Amino acid sequence: MIPIALDTNVLLKVMRGDDAPADALRALIAHRAAQGTTFAVPVFCVGELWRIVTDRRATVRVAPKRALAWIDRLVSDGATLLTPGPGYWVAMKMLLARGLPEGLGVFDCQIAATCQEHGIEEIWTFDRAFVPHSHLRVIDPLDLPDAG
Repeated sequence: MIPIALDTNVLLKVMRGDDAPADALRALIAHRAAQGTTFAVPVFCVGELWRIVTDRRATVRVAPKRALAWIDRLVSDGATLLTPGPGYWVAMKMLLARGLPEGLGVFDCQIAATCQEHGIEEIWTFDRAFVPHSHLRVIDPLDLPDAG
């Protein structure tokens, strides 16, 4: 089974969310994992997550030791950490040439290129504009029928 990639905004909701949608998301991921779905996290998402949750200006700040423990548990619980390999630049160059992103758009291209290199077909994200010219199926997990 091909893993489903999790974008930074999904990880943030799982980690910091204290509302009904966050609870539904955590339940959905646990349910899918129990059914054999595997999840993957592009390494760029780990960096983004860390930057956001440990920033002193964050409204809900997480201590760096707690962030490290949470990320380590995510990987220990079975999430695959996706890192760029030898095919990364070819995928990244294609995405850059197709979309010509400006500014922050390049970061989603990094995530998509890493996913593409690893054969990932689906990413769960709340970003409806996530790299529209990539091969990834972009899914808002809270829109899925089994999201509660």
